[in-house]
Amino acid sequence: MKRSILILCVTLLLVMASTTVWSSRSDFSDIEVSQGNFFATGEWEWYTPTPSPTPTEPPRPSLALDPNDGEVQTCSNIVTHIISVSNTADEPKDLALNVTLGVSIVKGDTYVDHIDYEPLIGDIPAGEARDFSMEIHLNDLWTAASSGEEVKLLIEVTGEDNWPEQNVGRQAHLTIVKCASSPSVEVTSPTGGEVFYIAQKATIKWEATSACDLPLTVDIDFDANSGNGGYPYHIATIEQNQQGENTYDWLIPWGNPYLISEHCRIRITAANPCGLSAQAESGDFCPHLPPPPEVVATSPNGGENWLLGEMHPITWAANGISPEIMAVDIHLSPDGGVSWVQIAANEENDGIFDWAIPADAPVSDKAIIKIIATYPFGVSGQDSSDNGFSLGEPAPTLEPTPSPPMPSLSLEPADAQIETRSNSVTYVISVSNSAGEPEDLARNVTFCVSVTEGDEYVRRINYQPMVGDIPAGEARDFSMEIQLNSRWTKAKVGTEVTLLIEVTGEDNWPENNIGKAAHLTIIRKKG
Repeated sequence: MKRSILILCVTLLLVMASTTVWSSRSDFSDIEVSQGNFFATGEWEWYTPTPSPTPTEPPRPSLALDPNDGEVQTCSNIVTHIISVSNTADEPKDLALNVTLGVSIVKGDTYVDHIDYEPLIGDIPAGEARDFSMEIHLNDLWTAASSGEEVKLLIEVTGEDNWPEQNVGRQAHLTIVKCASSPSVEVTSPTGGEVFYIAQKATIKWEATSACDLPLTVDIDFDANSGNGGYPYHIATIEQNQQGENTYDWLIPWGNPYLISEHCRIRITAANPCGLSAQAESGDFCPHLPPPPEVVATSPNGGENWLLGEMHPITWAANGISPEIMAVDIHLSPDGGVSWVQIAANEENDGIFDWAIPADAPVSDKAIIKIIATYPFGVSGQDSSDNGFSLGEPAPTLEPTPSPPMPSLSLEPADAQIETRSNSVTYVISVSNSAGEPEDLARNVTFCVSVTEGDEYVRRINYQPMVGDIPAGEARDFSMEIQLNSRWTKAKVGTEVTLLIEVTGEDNWPENNIGKAAHLTIIRKKG
């Protein structure tokens, strides 16, 4: 009996050793144990299994339509509308493939003639967008429809090949609203009673509101008879996109007598693209001629001493309404204002005129300048020098004293050496006149040659002292023959004879030329 129990226990232990997963942790789902190793080694053998690869996600593009819910208010029979179709996915694999859209009428199909569009957009990469454009053509019933009538369209994704279950059916809506209401307009300036000046900028202000947020074309007109058609004058046409108050700076023109009236008005006409318009007028206002310009002559203003034939600036300041349109005339009085002569006409009002005083202008010690600034419509202002200035004869021009001829001699070479064992040496030096003017003639140039060292070796020197005249920029040769004696023949190598060649005479500028010199050294050569 005991033997049977022992065999049964051993069998149970073997079965447990072959089938049990051993772990010292509460979580052992990722750890396995080799079967039967415990009895072989007395230890359990642990290992971690290699994880299975995660399957690749399929492409998942995600489409969005913008604007999702658009509205257009119009009176036109043709409406162009664009929707952006974007792929909001961010992985390169998430390509939206073969995207197509369709358009259907949800409301107001009786007003629609046809809709033009291209269904296929094509592929849209992740993070990019494509435009989908449609042109809606409305019929004559729409033209006659009342304000507020609507056409509603559904724009829908009808095809996408990579993730159709996610994208097909994505939608946007467009509502087209008929606008048949007139705009409103009110003139806020001028309102009546204002005084403006010809050539002045007047600010015209108005408030205009367009129904349905449509743009407005605004015409600004002028009437000189309280709006009853007395000389109508068109000021400007502008495109207004801003609702509410608008302004226009009007430079009131000159040269038109109808503008000078006490019963002038501004008329504003605002029209929308549907042909609907509204008008408003200002109260009566009055443009006047401006006051005369304020002119100040600043130079000459008294005490200046100007000479005939000189150039001097005449300066002034002329201010008023639109001073840039003034023309300036300048007058001169040589007798203190008794008589005047015009010296400049229709000059720009830039404050300066460079006056070249004529050589035959009258000499005066009480001359006065007058500046007259005039508007194109005849209103003028003027000012004169506060005190007289003088116009005098220029000092007599002195004839320049002619410069005496100034020849300048130079000798070349200035310092020369000759090595020789001969008893006869021929040497030539160049004498040049470096002056540049024809009158700078070097006249009667003469030379002298003297021995400064080694005269015991010199028998004689043959030369012609007179070189003669040397014109400016030219040169002459001075030649000499040095004859050495028997001592030179017996002299040791290196023995020297030094000569001085010197200008001894020149008649035009002797103080500059006599004494000009050069040197020649003759050295005894071996052999």
